[in-house]
Amino acid sequence: MPAGNGSFLDRYWRESRQNRYGVYLFVYVAVVLLLLGGVNYLTNRFNKSYDSTSTGRLTLSDQSRKVAESLPGDISLRYFYGTGGAEPAKELLSRYAELSGKIHVDYVDMDQKPLEARAAGVTAAGEVVLSMGQRLERAASLSEEEITRAMIRLTREGSRTVCVLQGSGEPSLETREADGFSNLPVLLKASSYEIRPVNLADATAALQTNGGHSACSVLIVAGPRTDYPAPVVAAIRDYVEAGNAALFLLDPPGVVQGLSTAANEELAKVLAGWGVELEKNWLIAPRNLESLRFGPLTIAVSEYDRHPITSTLGDNLTLFPEARALRIGKSNTADVSPLFSSPAGAMATDSLGGEGKEIDLSKLPKGPFVMAAAGTLKAAPLAAGDASKPTEAKTPTAGRFVVVGNSRWAQNGSLGQYENRNLLANSINWLAAEEDLISIPPKSPSDATLVLTPFQLRMLNVTAIFLIPLLVIAAGVLVWLRRR
Repeated sequence: MPAGNGSFLDRYWRESRQNRYGVYLFVYVAVVLLLLGGVNYLTNRFNKSYDSTSTGRLTLSDQSRKVAESLPGDISLRYFYGTGGAEPAKELLSRYAELSGKIHVDYVDMDQKPLEARAAGVTAAGEVVLSMGQRLERAASLSEEEITRAMIRLTREGSRTVCVLQGSGEPSLETREADGFSNLPVLLKASSYEIRPVNLADATAALQTNGGHSACSVLIVAGPRTDYPAPVVAAIRDYVEAGNAALFLLDPPGVVQGLSTAANEELAKVLAGWGVELEKNWLIAPRNLESLRFGPLTIAVSEYDRHPITSTLGDNLTLFPEARALRIGKSNTADVSPLFSSPAGAMATDSLGGEGKEIDLSKLPKGPFVMAAAGTLKAAPLAAGDASKPTEAKTPTAGRFVVVGNSRWAQNGSLGQYENRNLLANSINWLAAEEDLISIPPKSPSDATLVLTPFQLRMLNVTAIFLIPLLVIAAGVLVWLRRR
């Protein structure tokens, strides 16, 4: 073979451009297939997603993440669907599967597996059932808040009972009118609390503590119209100071719209000893659009102090009709923090006037006024030589209390407005030391909107309709000419 001509393979490689391009194509296709196969393997092995929305609406909250990370064992999360399919649930439930390897999501066709649906107690399509061992919990709806709550209920031991004091003119738990409390049991049951009305005659026995704890996890004192008897006040005081919790919703004393409210001086003295003084006044909303919208005696709050109770409220509104002010005083027995105050322009009056009487707003003191406070009693350590107490319990549980200068915000007519419901649920969960049940804030359904001027819109249309197609055509012509 002459020198310089090379081997047959060399000539084949140099002279056959078609074969050379064929090898390039083969290598290119092989590399692409390997990359696609690798990506497919990784996506199946590691199911991760990235939320690029500005509001983070496709990401579960930190609370859900903490609950998932602290699961004591594997749980099954099943969505039962019918003719509508399982698509409505996949976006949300797949995020739970990404949080922890202990969460196993399954989609069950009720028509194909009716016995499984019946065993889970499912009666209608669209229900979400969580199970761990033999225990079952049903989410109230297909939402992050309800699924996470069901997850907490599934893993929580014991029960929680909320006792509501009745018999002194408080709103009834059975009344469905605007001034009733029938929505309160619905709210509590959604968080797996049992609710128990307690009459004044039974209050002393119901609040009796045994070893520091009572059958009532939380006591609610909401909107009494008359004074509580001294034994009931003493029972409430002893109940909290023994390491339990109470929520006080107390309206201003006086007559409003024909309803008279007593000052409950004995109960006020107990709260003052804990560092919360009740002012005998009414708050008047500042003169702005909100006061025109809600009325002069309804205080709209959108700014909150830092506290676990207010941690999920953001800058959302809560409404308080006919509220009073509080004053946080000095206390040697409790640590008290404000939860929120009225707007700076709010005013306080000790009288609402009457027929022929006008209130001179220019002479009224202006806020902000504290409207709600939360406190924790200082539990004194037991004496080291006290043989009557077990050595492992040297520090008793500290009592908790929340005081709000208004009860109407929690009644049926207001509870469903804005963030009132979440504020009430958060207060009860904090009092029961169930901070992990504090409501999950809703995600905004919309992202940032791109706003274009008319000129920018015209330029965008010209670019999309004319410029880009012309560039593609020009590139094609250049490639054609080059190949010729």
